This record gives sequence, structure tokens and C-alpha cells, in this order.
Amino acid sequence: MRAVLRLAISSLFERRSRTILLVVVVALAATLVSAVGVAMGSLRNAVRLRVDAMVGAADVRIKAKNAGMVSDDVLGQARSWEGVEAAIPRLDSSLSVRFDKPVWARAEGAEIGPFVRRVDVFQSPVLAAGITIDPTLPPASVDLVEGRLPAADNEVVLDRYAIKRLSDRPERPDPTQQFTMAMTRRSGEGRIGKAEEGPISVESDAEAQKLNASSAPALGDTVEVIRFRKDPLLLKVVGIAAQPPLGGRARVYMTVPGLAAAIGQPGKLSQVDLVLAEDVDAKAFVETNAPKLPPTMTVQTAEKITSGLDKNLQANQLAFLLGTLMSCIAAGFIITTGMSTGVVERQRELAILRCIGATPWQLATSQLIQGALVGLSGAVIGVPLGAALASIMVIYFQDRLQAPLYFDAYRVLVSVGGSLITGLVGAAWPAWRATRISPLAALAVRAEVPKQRTIVILTIAGLLGVVIHLCVFTLIKDRDLVFIAYVSVGLPALMLGYFLLGVPAVLLTGRFFGPVIERLMRLPPNLLQRSIRVTPYRFGFTAGALMAGLALMVAIWTQGGAALRDWVGKLDFPDAFAVGLNMPPEAQAELRTLDFVTDSCAISIYPVTTDAFGLQTFTKIKTSFVAFEPEAFFRMTRVDWVQGDPKAAIERLKAGGAVIVSREFLVARGQGVGDTFVCWDEDETRHEFEIVGVVSSPGLEVANDVFDVGEDFTQQRIHAVFGSRKDLLDKFHTDTIGLLQFTMAEGIDDEEAMMTVKQALAPYGVMHAGSGRGLKQTLQGFVKTTLLVASCVAIFSMLIASFSVANVIVAGVQSRMFEFGVIRAVGGSGGVFGVLTRLVIAEVLVIVIAACALGTLMGTQGAFGGLVLNRIVWGLELALKPPVIAIALGWLTLLVIAVGAAAPAVISLAKKQPRELLGAVRG
Repeated sequence: MRAVLRLAISSLFERRSRTILLVVVVALAATLVSAVGVAMGSLRNAVRLRVDAMVGAADVRIKAKNAGMVSDDVLGQARSWEGVEAAIPRLDSSLSVRFDKPVWARAEGAEIGPFVRRVDVFQSPVLAAGITIDPTLPPASVDLVEGRLPAADNEVVLDRYAIKRLSDRPERPDPTQQFTMAMTRRSGEGRIGKAEEGPISVESDAEAQKLNASSAPALGDTVEVIRFRKDPLLLKVVGIAAQPPLGGRARVYMTVPGLAAAIGQPGKLSQVDLVLAEDVDAKAFVETNAPKLPPTMTVQTAEKITSGLDKNLQANQLAFLLGTLMSCIAAGFIITTGMSTGVVERQRELAILRCIGATPWQLATSQLIQGALVGLSGAVIGVPLGAALASIMVIYFQDRLQAPLYFDAYRVLVSVGGSLITGLVGAAWPAWRATRISPLAALAVRAEVPKQRTIVILTIAGLLGVVIHLCVFTLIKDRDLVFIAYVSVGLPALMLGYFLLGVPAVLLTGRFFGPVIERLMRLPPNLLQRSIRVTPYRFGFTAGALMAGLALMVAIWTQGGAALRDWVGKLDFPDAFAVGLNMPPEAQAELRTLDFVTDSCAISIYPVTTDAFGLQTFTKIKTSFVAFEPEAFFRMTRVDWVQGDPKAAIERLKAGGAVIVSREFLVARGQGVGDTFVCWDEDETRHEFEIVGVVSSPGLEVANDVFDVGEDFTQQRIHAVFGSRKDLLDKFHTDTIGLLQFTMAEGIDDEEAMMTVKQALAPYGVMHAGSGRGLKQTLQGFVKTTLLVASCVAIFSMLIASFSVANVIVAGVQSRMFEFGVIRAVGGSGGVFGVLTRLVIAEVLVIVIAACALGTLMGTQGAFGGLVLNRIVWGLELALKPPVIAIALGWLTLLVIAVGAAAPAVISLAKKQPRELLGAVRG
């Protein structure tokens, strides 16, 4: 074994530059996997912390359906149940908070002069949590930074984001300011906050900045809660809390009675958390006591609340493993190319070793040891580097993430194991080739011509991999089975198939494009073509490794473009909408008083469980039951009817027991008019509806999810069914308003109108108002940003693959030194633009052309598979239209990266003299 180890180490050190290139490849792949793993692990931990804070110490939760209110009588009733150790009242609502803050600034337009104090009014919607301070109860989940928790009803704790919103974002002067002042009364105690504090003016900019920073809300200050046609409520700041993980909306914390008084609903709660005795089974407890409550309430165990999250986090783990697998396969291709080149180059040396007693097993083992050493070396460099980069990103985005850096040992071990497997997989083919070396044949290897039979076998194997990927989507119908087959067989077969097709692709490229490239590069006829024919595996596998990054980019932009064009582009949002928590009917009445509002409709969005979408094995997906008054809704909403008659459908909705489904239900499950839609509510009660229409979704569920004021991380929802408010009340026992849809007069400015709506509805708990145009722009920006980030990953993959090009070029130069010397000796020109450098660049061009063809085909086929998955799993009907301009840019990027990777070897070759080249022959 010692001899085998020494053979492996000497082989690596004998070719230091190429060994370094292989180690860099694995290190970069490990860096990417490790960085993604640490970032995803930190995000996953943040979600878990957020949900733990939401669930708290409760074993069981009692709440009204769809964020409604619970009478505090339920609290006393729950405390009497057997097995309850503690019953904790919880109240959540939205408030509009105002703070008057002094600001020191120069007069508008002035560049010199003193900084004069003025007063800016800061107003922000916040999520308010009512907490109970009782030493006999588990402590509230509030991460205090300064001060204490509220002990009186007129006290409040602000989180850091609330302080930021009340100090860094002044409301611009606009007509709505006057409107708001007229509709809300200020207290008789003068201005609120720090309006009268500080000097009248200061002279220096540094002093003004210091005063501005110190005038933010702090302990002991007073903030003001705006209430419609009521005196504002004054609250004293007694504590400052950290932002919860993942940030989100500004939050404040008050006592439960204090918050109930602020929102005008004394005696009401959002939910009751129950802590059970240790020997009480939570599931049995729920089954026993749930029937004691009215049907408007639901009782759930903490395990059931987080079950959907657990499933979705498992899918997160699967995505990480899949990404690791793809990175390992891509890096393994590059190592295979580099080490196979070394085996071919060293066949005479290996043959001599066989002649003096080395066994095939020893030669194969030496190759595997080389691969393992390369993999471990890459892991030693890449895993810490990736973790460091992820740490920098998490720290840089801490203002938004608000979560600690978290190192998941499992993900780190996967990164290390993936690097090791990469090296072993990459060395497997060279190891097998080493065992096949015949001493006599290998001594004459320089005269060996590549066998046509081997090339044919590689071509058939490559085509078989491509066909296997296609068969996954055409022969398998079950969506879970399709996904499992896609991940375990289809995607690896696709990558392996196109990698093997690199050999025939390079040969075809050399045959059809070789003469043209020779003329462009001013090379002797057939010089390039003979070079390609002699070493098809070296160039072919390099093209196969290089095309992976381009394929990823083509697939990303094809699917992303389809999502922008066929999903976001076709969403026909309403003119405008306002989103809030438990908005009263008066909110809609007030909205109708605005002169630019022409029509409105109150909407409730209730989550229901359905088996129409997602993967039952890996995810738990819900859909949205969108409830409205049918006539008002369709009077102001533009939808395309795919199936059904509008008039008849509206009458059936009004009668009850009927729904209209979005087109995605028809695409994913073939559910159309006349079929039965089945769903389950939070209590797992089964409900059936007749489908009376199929429409293109107006995107209300998207608007609700984008501006989710409840920020519920325990469930995922997609698409919607549309029903009446009558059915919502009769079947789901709730009618709370979560969204107001409205239309506006022509010519109104969106931004000004939305500000007016926010101001007018602030006392009713509205958290956001937006226009349909604004929402579509937000979604488009999100998709484009995602495409940009994914494109950076693809370019990084190309950079990794460029080391394969560098490796092959270096190997080719080193193995052909003597031949290059002969060419120089018989008159071939030297220098940077000499015949040798032009030949090497021409070989790179052949590799790039083959890689572009393979990458475009593989990316298009991968995008086709992704679109099929979107259709059968999510019901999204997206068309396959590869973006020509983006693909052309990908080709150009690949060319630049490949030529840049070959440049050092080309420059080194150009500097060598004929005598030096002729003296480099070995063996």
C-alpha cells in the first residue's frame, strides 16, 4: 500500500500546475456548496426561531378561524379543562403609530447657513402584540435590548424596526396630511415625541447629524396611536426589542387590555395558548375538548401547527442535497477530464510499471488515491472559504435577515463529503482505464488511433441518458413519482448523457467548422482537424464539462422568461387594494368616501388544504378560498372565462355550495365545470363544492401573499378558488375582512392615491395599500432579481469549468512539446501570434463551439423538464421559448472565459524557443 500511495503522490507532484488546477476546481465547487449550505442553514434556523417565537411554550392553541377574534370567556373555559397547567391570552392587531421628531436641516435649496430645527411627523403601520406579564405564566417571547416589558396599559415596547420607521422615513408633505389631521383629533397635551427638544439651530453638519440620530424614539418618550374620530392614545416607551428573525414588519408590544382598548375591542383575544401537564397527550386533549367550543374556533396542537413547516424545511434539505449533487457531478466531469488526460499521457510510464511487477489493482488504486487527495485538498480550501463568504453575506444583510449566523454540522459534512466523492467519482474512469493498460500496447501508444467503436459506444450512451430524461416526463404520470425519478435518475442521466456526447460533438465540430477556423486562424490545412481526431476524448470531455454552466443559464432564463411572460404577465390584478388584519365594515365605508374611488368590494382570503398542488411526500401546500360578494366582485374585476357562463356562475355562487377555480386547477388536475372541488379546513373538516367556472386568476391570492400582514411561516399557499362570503360564513364560520379591492377614476396618480388610502384607513388597521400596476412591477422585479442571482451562479459554474480548459490546454502543450518543436523547426512562426499559439486558440474555439451547442441543447431540454414539472406540480402552463439574446450573451461569456483560461498556457508556449521544445520529449 505504501508503494501505491507514493505512486499517487509522485504523480500529483510531478504535474504541479495541473494538480493545482484540479484542486482549485474542487475548492470552488466546495466553496459554492458550503456557502449555499451555511446561508440556507442560517435562513432555515431563522424560520425555526420565528416559528418557535410564534408558537411559544404552548402545547395547544385555540384561535378563531381566519384571524378572527375570540371572546375572553374562552380563556376562563379553557383554564377549567382537565390537564391545563396554564392558559395564556394572546392578542394581535395592527395599529397606526405617530411620532413627532425634531430634525435639524438647512432651508430647502440652501447650501450654506445654519441647520435649523423643524418638526417632522413620522407615521407608520405596525403589528401590535398583546402580552401578559404574570410570573406564574411562561415569559413572553420578546427579545428585549433595553428597558423592560410593559406593566401598565399605557406602556409600549418598540422593536428596532419600529424605531427606524418612526425616525428615518418622514411622510412627504401631500394633500393627505391635511385630510388625516381633519379626520383624527390630536390630544390637548401638545405635540408628541421630542418636537420641542434641542437647540433652535446649530452651525455644523456633524452636530446636526448627531442631533438627528439622537432624536429617534427612546426610553421615556411618548408615541401616539391614531384612532378614527377618537382622541389618540398616548403610550410611553418603556422598552426596546430586537427585530424578530427574518425582519418583516415593524412591531410593538403592549399589555393585552391596553391593546384591546387601543383597537376598541375590549374582552377580545386573537388566541389562547395552553400549556399542558407533562402526562397529558396533546392530540387526545384536542379530540376531547375541541367539541366544547363553537364552530367558529379551531383547536390545534403545536405539532400540527408546525407540521407544514417541517415538511417544507425537508424540501429545503432536499434542494440543498440536489444542488450539492449537481455541483459534485459537474466538478467530477472536470476531474475525470484532467486525470484521464494524465492516464493517457502516462501510458508508457504505467506500462513500464506493469512490466516490473505492478498489478492493475495497484495502478487503479493509485488513481483513486489521487482523486481522494484532490477532493480532500479542495474541501480543506473550499469549505472554510464558502462558510466565510456566507458569513459575510449574512452579516451584510443582517438588517433584513435579523437572524444569527448558524453553522449546520450536517451541511458542512455534506460539503466535505461531496468534495471527497467528487474526487473519487472523477478518478473512477481513469482508474478503470489504468486497469485496461496492456504493457506491449501502451509502449507503442503514440501510434495508437482512437477506436471508432469506443466513440460509437460513448455516443449511444450519451443519447441514452438524454432519452432517459425525456422518458421521465412522458412515461410517468404520478407527480410525486415524476419528481423522485427526475431527481434520482432524470437529472443525473441528462448531465451524464450530454457530457458523453461531448466527444462526438467535438469531432463533428472539427469536421464541419475545422476548415473555416483553419482559414480564419491562418493555419496549415488539416492541422487543426488532425489534432482533434487524435485526441477526441480530451477535447470532448472538456467541452462536456464546459457546457454545464451555459446549460444552467439557458434553463434559468428560459424558465424565468416563461414565468415573467406567461404567469406574471398574464396576472390581471385589480386597480388597487388595501390589506390589513380584521378590518371592520367601516373601513370599506370610509374607502367609498374618497372621491377617486369608484367601486369597492370586501374580500376574505381563507387558507384551505387541497391535494391539487405540490408534492404530497415533500411539501404541504394549501390554496386560498377567496370569498366576496359575486356581483360586486365581477363588476370590477377583469377575468378571462376558460369554462362556464358568467351569469349562471354568479347565480350559483349566490345560492351557495359552488366555487369558481383558477385555470391552474384545470391544468394540474383537469378539474373543470361540473366537477367537485374538495378541501379541508383547519379542523380537517371536509367540504365539497361544485365547480361552476374556470377563470384566469386576477391575482388576489398573490397580492395577499406578497403583502402578508400576518407573516405566517407555517404554511405555503398557491393559487385560489373563488366563492361567496355566504359559504365562507356557513362552512368555515368566519367573515373577517382581510382585503379591500377597489377601482379608481381615470387619471389619478397611483402613488398619491395609495398614500391617501393609507392615511384614510390607518385607524382601521390597514397595513398596506397598492395598485395593480405597482404589484406587477414588484413581482417582475423579484423575478428579474432572482434570474440575476441565478445567472451569477451559472457564470460561477462556467468559471469553475474554465479550469478544465486550462488543464487540458496545459496537458496538451506539455504532451506535444516535441511536435511543437518540430513545427517551429520546419518554419512555423513563433511569438504570441505564431502558428503554435494560433493552433491552441483554434482548439479552444472548437471546444467552445461544441460546448455552446451542447449547453444550449441541454439547457433547453432541462427547461422543458422544469416546465413540465411546473405544469403537473403547480398547474402553471408555461411555454418553452428559449431567449435568443440571453443565449447569445451566454455563448459570448463562455468564449471569453475559455479563451481567458487558456491565455496563460498560450503565453507560456509563445515564449519557448525551438530548442527548448525539441528537448522536452520524454519516454
